[in-house]
Amino acid sequence: MSQPKPERKPWTVWRVCRVGFRCVRIVAWLLVLAVLVAFIWFNQVGVPGFVKRPVLAELKARGFNLEFQRLRWLWFRGLVAEGISVEKSGETAGPLFTAAEAEVSLDHEALRNFQFLVRGVALRQGELTWTVVSSNRPPRTLTVTHLATSLRFLPDDVWELPQLTATVQGLQMKVSAIVTNATALHQRPPKPATPAAQPKLGAEAILHQVLTELARVQFASPPEIELTLRGDAKLERGLQADLKVKASDVRTPWGGGRNASFTAKILQPPGTNGTVSADFRLEAERLRTTTNLNVSAERLLLTARLNRQSARTNDWDAAWEVTLRDGKSPWAEAATLRLTGQTAPRPLSPDELRASLTLHATALKSEWAQLAECRVSGHTTFATARKELLAADVEAQLTAPTTQWAEAKQLKLSATVSRAALPGRTNAPTHWGFWTNLAPWQIETSVALDGVKSELKSVALAQLRF
Repeated sequence: MSQPKPERKPWTVWRVCRVGFRCVRIVAWLLVLAVLVAFIWFNQVGVPGFVKRPVLAELKARGFNLEFQRLRWLWFRGLVAEGISVEKSGETAGPLFTAAEAEVSLDHEALRNFQFLVRGVALRQGELTWTVVSSNRPPRTLTVTHLATSLRFLPDDVWELPQLTATVQGLQMKVSAIVTNATALHQRPPKPATPAAQPKLGAEAILHQVLTELARVQFASPPEIELTLRGDAKLERGLQADLKVKASDVRTPWGGGRNASFTAKILQPPGTNGTVSADFRLEAERLRTTTNLNVSAERLLLTARLNRQSARTNDWDAAWEVTLRDGKSPWAEAATLRLTGQTAPRPLSPDELRASLTLHATALKSEWAQLAECRVSGHTTFATARKELLAADVEAQLTAPTTQWAEAKQLKLSATVSRAALPGRTNAPTHWGFWTNLAPWQIETSVALDGVKSELKSVALAQLRF
């Protein structure tokens, strides 16, 4: 006998809800499984082409043409490109840049609308190798290792480089920069070459010379270099740069020192009417030179300042100062020595330059004489266009000069040279020969001595003028 068929249970509300919940649960688990499989795929294999293509197009539009092995999605980090390389095509000798990975930051607001907008790029473990070849010289290799940086693309076409750290030829370097109108960096057309322009050294020739000189410098420990830049990519002018260099012990073919520091500040405002200024400062301790001068000092301080008002040749002024403490040389030594100078155009004659030089030394001693204090100052006026000396004067004041023959309380020397006539319009006799060159000049000198004493005769006051 056949068994009777089981009766189907009626579809009640509770049964419908239970079956629907099971279906939703299965679909949910399938979605979770699909998301998990997709995440594992994106993490291990790489993102699909519909994600990679817009990201690469966005980077290329900003001037970054990168080649990498794969582009993965990592949790908490986003898109990460691995095996990055950038190399000049068609050239055997050129810079080769590689990086272990680059992290690409996307705009989350735009990502909700399926728009892939890049907001930043971070590089890690970057390396740069460039073999520079120059004619008749051995090749030099520029090596950059441990490069790590992050670049942010801010609104209003502003790029910010918070910090770039790298080791360049063994030197530890940190760079930060802010660039406005940044897209103009790769959109600016090259300057047309002018036939009258003199040929300039190329970038590779300059780099080869820098690497050659840098190879001759030795450091006991890697120095620290910090560079800060700020500029506008649309403008040829408008740059602000700050450079700081610190080295505990440095040796060069010309000399060496300890605890050396160098700072430089360059300000170039936008436009053509702003004042371009540059400030430099160099400090060092236990300075020793290895040249023929063989100068040593316990402390060196060098400051310089340059200002330029416009693009005119002579529209600039410069001031500098050198201070030595406990300076010594084979010929003399001094407790302190300060040398200052200044060059600037004359206010009423901008085509003429006026330069001044001042020397101040204390406890100056040599093999032939010694001084308690020495002050020497000089001024000169020069016409740059005609390459002519117009006037010059010098004045020296020596306190307590002492020699093996005599001594004095004070010695004053002064000399003034000025042009009395134009060249070629003098009445000097022809039999003067070479001395006719002095005919256009008027020369005045003065010598004054006070409290002169010697083994032969004592003089309370002596003054000579001629």
